Amino acid sequence: MAFFSGPYYFIFLLSLMLCSSPVFAQKTTGLLRLCIGRQERTQTDVYVLTEGRVQASFHFKSADTCLSILLKKHSDYQIEIQADGYKRYQYQVFLNRDLMLHRVRLEPEITQLKEVIIKSDNRISIRGDTTFIDTDGIPIMPHADASELVSQIPGIRVYGDGTLSVMGKKINRVTVNGKLLFGGNATATLKALQGEMIKQLEVLAEAGSLNIRLKKEYENGLYGNVGASPATKSRYQVGTRFNRIHPTHFFNTYLSVNNINERALTQQDEDSYNRSTFLEMRNGAYSITSQSETMPILRVQRTNVATNPNLLADPGEGITRMAGLGLNFSKSGARSSWTGFIFADQDDRNVERTEQQLISVGLTEQVLRGRKNTRQFTDWLRGNVLGTIQFSEKSSLRFSQTIAYKRLKNLDTNYTSLQLIDRQRNDTLLKNIFQTFQDRRQSEFVLSQHLAWLRRHAKKAHVTSAYLNYFYQQNATDLTYQNRQTAFVESTTINHNQIHQVSSVQVLKAELVHALPLSRRWLLESTTTANSSTAPFHQQAYQLGETTSRLVRPDLGFDTWEIQNFEWKSQLTALYKGLRWDLVAGMATWHWYSTRKLVSLDQEKQFFKEQQWMPHLFLMYRFSRQTKASFRYQISRMDPMLPDMLPVMDSSSIQVIRKGNPSLLNYAQRNAEVNVSTVVATANNLTFNLYYEGVEPPVNPQLNVGFLGSLNQTMRQYGHLNHWTFTFMWLNFNRSSPVQLYFFNFLSRRENRVSLSGENRLYQTLLNSTTLGIKGIGSQRVTFQFDYRFNLVKQLKAQTGVNIRNEGSVKANLNLKNQWYAHITGTAIVSKKTNDTYVANTIADLKIAKYLGEKSQIRLTLGATNIFDNRTIFEFQQMANTRSEESVNRLPRYFSFDFTYYWNKWKKPVPNE
Repeated sequence: MAFFSGPYYFIFLLSLMLCSSPVFAQKTTGLLRLCIGRQERTQTDVYVLTEGRVQASFHFKSADTCLSILLKKHSDYQIEIQADGYKRYQYQVFLNRDLMLHRVRLEPEITQLKEVIIKSDNRISIRGDTTFIDTDGIPIMPHADASELVSQIPGIRVYGDGTLSVMGKKINRVTVNGKLLFGGNATATLKALQGEMIKQLEVLAEAGSLNIRLKKEYENGLYGNVGASPATKSRYQVGTRFNRIHPTHFFNTYLSVNNINERALTQQDEDSYNRSTFLEMRNGAYSITSQSETMPILRVQRTNVATNPNLLADPGEGITRMAGLGLNFSKSGARSSWTGFIFADQDDRNVERTEQQLISVGLTEQVLRGRKNTRQFTDWLRGNVLGTIQFSEKSSLRFSQTIAYKRLKNLDTNYTSLQLIDRQRNDTLLKNIFQTFQDRRQSEFVLSQHLAWLRRHAKKAHVTSAYLNYFYQQNATDLTYQNRQTAFVESTTINHNQIHQVSSVQVLKAELVHALPLSRRWLLESTTTANSSTAPFHQQAYQLGETTSRLVRPDLGFDTWEIQNFEWKSQLTALYKGLRWDLVAGMATWHWYSTRKLVSLDQEKQFFKEQQWMPHLFLMYRFSRQTKASFRYQISRMDPMLPDMLPVMDSSSIQVIRKGNPSLLNYAQRNAEVNVSTVVATANNLTFNLYYEGVEPPVNPQLNVGFLGSLNQTMRQYGHLNHWTFTFMWLNFNRSSPVQLYFFNFLSRRENRVSLSGENRLYQTLLNSTTLGIKGIGSQRVTFQFDYRFNLVKQLKAQTGVNIRNEGSVKANLNLKNQWYAHITGTAIVSKKTNDTYVANTIADLKIAKYLGEKSQIRLTLGATNIFDNRTIFEFQQMANTRSEESVNRLPRYFSFDFTYYWNKWKKPVPNE
């Protein structure tokens, strides 16, 4: 039997020996069977006591064990069990039977320690091409949104217009736990999250994406807020937010109404959404050869290199009443995932602007002084749904649908005086007064649908993909304008016209891609693309008289103008992937047909036909794992823009009269790029990028980039949290005036609690802009951020003068005692003109908040906005022989009282979930 073998036999003999002791030597005895269970092997002691005296003891280290103990009947015994790491166990035994069985399960002993805060010296780590940033320990106000937390992190900058950059690289896409919120928009996503919810940031700067990792305790629950802020000068703000967070789905919504220029989305956000709708048409089927072409670590878009966003949030021009609504829902499952969002905004803006322009030519000076009043009403709505359906492990379908609508009503009244002065004789040669009135009412509707199907066959890299896109856009414009001129008392109406314009664009695109592997290193891919578009255009023009009569203006309008384009392209591409060489080589044949129907013009119908061979080459050589060089060359075709083809004159502005060319054709665009990059010790990278773009024939030469060189060096030390980045770019605009742009971003360092950053943008013939910044955590009660920007405007010729503009901004959060907080922001702008005079603009805001409740769920805030009551913002510019000054109205000083209630309900995370 198993009981009489091994350690059990020894225990049994030990029990028999105990029976021979005087204590147990009684006529009547009994046997106690004691079984002890534990989770792990540990030292265990068993004691048998009578009246506090130890009668027997057992010691062992084995796991689950059973003991047989011989006891005297009708006696009171106490059994005590002690084991390392387990609670002490005691119980009384009164033996009343010959055999008793007792089972004991020892419970682990847990020692509750006091709260321990562990601070790591290495907040930032790097794995591959992803940078991980831990956010623990960064002090923020209770319930502050995520943008407040992110702005405290070294190397990350949240600009006043809501844009986000990491190490100088703009972030275009933000996700939360890998899921999209509000389509990945940075402004809406950061405002939907609270800073205390964030555990870690995952930055893929090369791809321009940021992923936010939430803490476990904030991955499942509800939270939100509701607030109201009455203020002096008839100002107000009310808003609410509701958020549902779950591991498989998100639901977020917000509503905001105010007349203090607080936008839920910035104007740049709206522009980027509109731009992305058009860029979606360039998407296509899944291509292995396209995915195999590595992009440079640093590539600058020419439309973004010259931007200089505000350092702090600026209420913007004029006084605006705004209402904004947002709704987001995301859901992911085993077979499908999808997300949808809706944005709706309504603006009522009133802008008053004064302008002055001086143009010097020889001894003659032209002076323009003007006042312009703009009243603008805007309604904007955009909805998007996108997702993926996984039919099987080999087959999937991606879909996307976008609907957007915008309605605009713009009333402009402009009063301009023009003087021509002889500076030598101080005599006025000419004096005219121009009055312009415009009433523009415009509506726009956009519908875009995308379907992409992917099928992976049994053989690796054997893939078939299909893509289908439908795009529709309609614009309707009603424009009434009047231009008057007054010269030496006599007033004359130059024109008084009314334009009705309706245009639409329909695009249908289909693409089929099939990739066939020939061997382990060679692959052949075929692509067929068909694109059909129709763009009808209708415009009627009338001349308005003094009464209600209208005269038709045939020279400004036409009945029908329609453009029909059909494009077909067939391409064959070969891919080779070796140990050191990567090669992508392809050749495409392109055919383009266009029919243009022109009614009520001299030429009623035009037919165009073009075809071209379009080569494509990508070559990369890896010198080592860290160093590689690549070359890319391709030819693509571009369609002319519709405004450039308008066959009638646009005379709504007397200073700029435009007329398009209806015979503009499709043009070729040639691109060549050389890139060399190296990575040292997985932490440093050095990149040189040379880019050339040529357009034949040139349609808009000012946009043609000659070549771009860039140098990017990044060093990150793991132990001391030091971050250094250096970026240098050189851009030359070819086939136009010799304008060059130098740009470099350097020094972003975190040491202890202070970080420094620097940025310089240099336009050789126009502007040099240098920004130095410092941010830090003085203690757990103080955080601060200071930026200084120096703008130097200097022309090639010294006699044109030098203009200096200094801009400083400060932002600080103070954690006072007893749940009191203070938030300070300020901006000072001092500009020096060529005549050594200065223009100063000072803007400052102060908010003092008190939190109430056990969880700080109530916030009371007293605020003072525009403390110095600066009601205008001045700007000064000088280019060559032209000097211009401009002032724009802004919100006056006002005081506010804000009440906000925060609420949340979180579910405890499941262990080992």
